[in-house]
Amino acid sequence: MQLYIKQMPAEGRPLLAGDHTNWSRPDAVTLQERTYEHSGTSIAGNKPITIGQGYSKHNCLAT
Repeated sequence: MQLYIKQMPAEGRPLLAGDHTNWSRPDAVTLQERTYEHSGTSIAGNKPITIGQGYSKHNCLAT
């Protein structure tokens, strides 16, 4: 994010976009960064939570 801030002009309003996705890894005993992640589900009655790795992406679309 610091790299984005350095590249943005001081004037104007930037258009930023973000996305977050998860990789469900409930049986990965060696994955130290496992966290509880929101996971959309199409099966009625299932909780929308999984254990795994979360990934985020941020983009500056326009200034």
